[in-house]
Amino acid sequence: MDWLLIFVLRNGFWIVLICALALGWQLLKVMGSGRQRRMSSFGLERSQLARQRNGAIRSIIGLIMVIVGVTWATLNLEMPTTAFAPSSRFSASTNLTDDDTEVTPARLISTRSVLPTGTPLIAPTATLQDAGAIPVAGATPTPAVLDVRPLIEGCDDNAVINEPPSGETVSGGVSVFGRATAEDFGRYSLEIRGAQTGNEWDFLTDDWFEPVDNGFLGTGELFNWLPGIYQIRLTIFDVAGGEVSRCLIQIGVES
Repeated sequence: MDWLLIFVLRNGFWIVLICALALGWQLLKVMGSGRQRRMSSFGLERSQLARQRNGAIRSIIGLIMVIVGVTWATLNLEMPTTAFAPSSRFSASTNLTDDDTEVTPARLISTRSVLPTGTPLIAPTATLQDAGAIPVAGATPTPAVLDVRPLIEGCDDNAVINEPPSGETVSGGVSVFGRATAEDFGRYSLEIRGAQTGNEWDFLTDDWFEPVDNGFLGTGELFNWLPGIYQIRLTIFDVAGGEVSRCLIQIGVES
């Protein structure tokens, strides 16, 4: 139900406005049917007008409940921290560099792969200490330490990622905060690539169609992901679909 809460919090003003207009229309129907019922001299017509008036009253009660509920949610609830996780594909992790000429990939269908319980995760040799050690059955594995070098590319006044800071290591999930604006803003996307995505760009969340100024951009679940070096890319598009700005950072993911 997180998607419904996100929709209500982002569009609460318009929901209340539409419900208020509908409420006014139903009030007019109640008053009009009341006058017509008093003027009517036929029993059948009076009965139909009474049913119409009762239906409008029920609609008024429902609209008032929606307005009260949306207003309360907007004032008291916070944006949930769960979102759509990108698809899972397995391969080794390396320190990546972004290519500005790379074509933005088409949206992928999320197909998360869940590792069986107890399956050891083999650390990539390029980024993990003691990556060459061979797991021994029954032995307690020593947690690998990620060596993540900070990397920031292409960020400007329109596209900024403040959190997580570049070079940070996360586990279980990642929430992204920053800025996504433009004069002719159309939408923005958050993508990720690394071992779990086969070193190919994949969507961390759905695209968002409202600008964000120093706030919550999106979040992704990284449970059961392969550990290693990952890059997160924020891309701003204008209303015509052209790329306006881009910001890229590098993080570590632990299992």
